[in-house]
Amino acid sequence: PDVDLFHQHIDHFTFRYGVQLFAALEDHALAAAGRYAEVRLARLTRAVDDAAQDADLDRRRKALNDLLHEQWEYTLRTSPEFASLIADKRYNDKLSDISEAAVKEQIADARKFLARFEAIKTDGFPNRRKGFARWCISC
Repeated sequence: PDVDLFHQHIDHFTFRYGVQLFAALEDHALAAAGRYAEVRLARLTRAVDDAAQDADLDRRRKALNDLLHEQWEYTLRTSPEFASLIADKRYNDKLSDISEAAVKEQIADARKFLARFEAIKTDGFPNRRKGFARWCISC
C-alpha cells in the first residue's frame, strides 16, 4: 500500500506531541479556571463575610437607636415638665412623680438602661456614635 509519510508524520506529531500539548493546554485552562474559581470563591466568601458583618453592624446600630428612642420616650414620660419644655405636648396634663417609690423605680430603670447600653458592642461604629453611646452610659 501507498504510505503517505507526510500524513503519517502529521498524525505522529498530533498523537505524540499534540496530546501532550493538549494536556498542557487543558491543565493550563483548568489551572486558570481553578485560579479564577478560587478568586470568585474568595470574593464570594468575603462578600458573604462582609454582608454578615454589615448585617451585624446594622443590627447593633438599630439596637442602639431603638434603645436611645426607648430611653428618650421614658424620659419624656417620667419627666412631663421637661417634655412640655421642649414642646412635646403629650404629657402637658401630668406632673412628675417625685414619691420615694417612683424615685426608686427610676433608679432601677436607669440601672436597667445602663446594662442594656453596655451590652451593645460599639465595634465598627463611627467614633462620634461610640462617644455618644459612652456619653449615654455616663449620664
